[in-house]
Amino acid sequence: MTKQFFPKVTIMIPTYNRERYMKTCLDSIFKQNYPKNKIEVLVVDSITTTDNTRKIASHYPVKIIDNPKILAEPAKTLGIKHATGEYFLYLDSDAELVSNTWLRDMIEPLMSDLDLAGSFTRFMVKPSQTAFNRFISFDPLQLWPMLAYLLPKIEDVTHEKKNGYDVIRIDPNYTIPIGMGVFRKKWLDQVVKDPDNFIYVDIAIPIQLAEIGHDKFAYVESAGFYHESKSLWHQTKRLRRDVV
Repeated sequence: MTKQFFPKVTIMIPTYNRERYMKTCLDSIFKQNYPKNKIEVLVVDSITTTDNTRKIASHYPVKIIDNPKILAEPAKTLGIKHATGEYFLYLDSDAELVSNTWLRDMIEPLMSDLDLAGSFTRFMVKPSQTAFNRFISFDPLQLWPMLAYLLPKIEDVTHEKKNGYDVIRIDPNYTIPIGMGVFRKKWLDQVVKDPDNFIYVDIAIPIQLAEIGHDKFAYVESAGFYHESKSLWHQTKRLRRDVV
């Protein structure tokens, strides 16, 4: 990927009283070995935030957007509405990009294979996390054992192995739950046609893309996220979301 061909990437982070995580998350973005003028970061913060989330974010070259609601889903849709990048990544504020080549690793498959709708990676174990968090992150998608049993594994949906990534296919009726990932914005816009009246549920996006024919994704296992799952209750809420 030569410098003149680096595409612009929009990274959208929904926040609400997230001062605990902001520095780690944003540091992992701005340490990327990627042209800084090709990284657009949108921090979509609830207007009800009462901590130092915005103050911390303001120390970085980000655009802060008001979210009139507390919920993250409206924030994600606002992010799409304001995104100007060729690629779009929704990123949890308590997530961390593992390496400084993360963006390059995730975008290179999309540049080499124009049939790919997006790319995703696995969750990785960070030694400093809690024992519960480390246990959850041993599953590449942070799935609780019962859900991991009921759903296909990544290898079950792998279509082809490439240099540095695997090509997987999404079956809308029976698939792995992909949340955070990089998507082609032009195809994402085919799903989110009316951002003002669209509810962006992250794990539904790959399914909706597959339903309109964009069913191929790159699985870049080596890239990796660190992601906090604080407790059994927090994980139970994620499970309920994934099942529903």
